Amino acid sequence: MYKKINQLVKRYFLAFQKKNISKLEVLFEERIILNDWNNFIRGKKRVVIFNKKIFSKFKKIKINIKKIFYDKKTSKVACIIDVILDKTKIRVIDVIYFSKKMKIKKIEAYKL
Repeated sequence: MYKKINQLVKRYFLAFQKKNISKLEVLFEERIILNDWNNFIRGKKRVVIFNKKIFSKFKKIKINIKKIFYDKKTSKVACIIDVILDKTKIRVIDVIYFSKKMKIKKIEAYKL
């Protein structure tokens, strides 16, 4: 299970970095929740719209995964990442929750 979730996490960050909305949509549950330091968004359509806004705002997005922590009991992952938006670097902890269908059902993002 760890291997599959690890691959999904990497696929998620790669799709985000490449601004690939269609690949992100495939990874999301219909009722996904995105909760970050400024936003609380519920539903796949709204999360996709939010991502499109981020993608149009920044010319270049780069994500460097520093560490992935996996919780076997809950199928959630905490990731320490560096997000580079154009020339601005932000250290973030993303906690990603997966459904039984191996789709992302919730993302909590914390800026460090």
